[in-house]
Amino acid sequence: MKRTLFLLSVAFLVLTSCSKDGDSVGIPIKEEDKIVIDPIVKDKDSLVTDTILVQKIIYADEKGILEREMLYDGNKLVSITDSDGEVFKFTYTGDLITKKERINKKGEIDLTTEYTYVMGKLFTSTEKQSGNNFYSKIKYQHNSDNTIFYSKFKGDVDTGNEEIDGFLGRYIYKDGNLVRKEHFTLSSEIVTVSEFDTRNNPFKNILGYNLLLGDGGENVNNLLKQTYTSGKGANTNTAVSTYNIQYNVNNYPIEQILNYNSGNSVYTETTTFEY
Repeated sequence: MKRTLFLLSVAFLVLTSCSKDGDSVGIPIKEEDKIVIDPIVKDKDSLVTDTILVQKIIYADEKGILEREMLYDGNKLVSITDSDGEVFKFTYTGDLITKKERINKKGEIDLTTEYTYVMGKLFTSTEKQSGNNFYSKIKYQHNSDNTIFYSKFKGDVDTGNEEIDGFLGRYIYKDGNLVRKEHFTLSSEIVTVSEFDTRNNPFKNILGYNLLLGDGGENVNNLLKQTYTSGKGANTNTAVSTYNIQYNVNNYPIEQILNYNSGNSVYTETTTFEY
């Protein structure tokens, strides 16, 4: 998923290239706005009734191969180890993932992400880089119409003071899948529309993983197509990703071929899953 997320980050940068530097806008999500009226992921989705867990993921593209191995304690994710030397460690509080640490090739923790929850739903995600005096925080506001507002803040490590930092957005869910993501600045907007199959997501049985928003692990099913659109009115840019998937007898993906197309830019990645 790291390569795929990198690709989507590149797509995001391309689509936002027309935005003016310094543009920022934010939804003022207050600490007291901690209300979840209708949870996006229903209680039954949090209960693990299957023992199938993805054990290994292999990403292959023209640049080479990256292997990713998962370690579990029951259905709790303990760590992810990449063949490039990076390790991601996860900490649980009860059934919730409350911390993720990235350990570099030198064995040093260089990035820590902390998660807080309200009524069992993600409320904040805070990233702190080692040696950096500032941290990045995303606040989430869950709504009764299967939408989630999010807004990015920048905070001072020493004082704890925070301010709006650059963007806000909205997630729209349907049948447990993130079908639409809207991302806004003052001068530009990016909309990602996603289509899904009806099969099992490889990460569905990892305890608490479905509560982490924005990286695809929260989806119940698997991506088939994503369309990215940026700009306003007639001045828009479009990119498309399609996914061709093969499944095992339990309806879990065993191979996924991603094709990304944005004008003259074309990218292909093959991902295999082992359980």
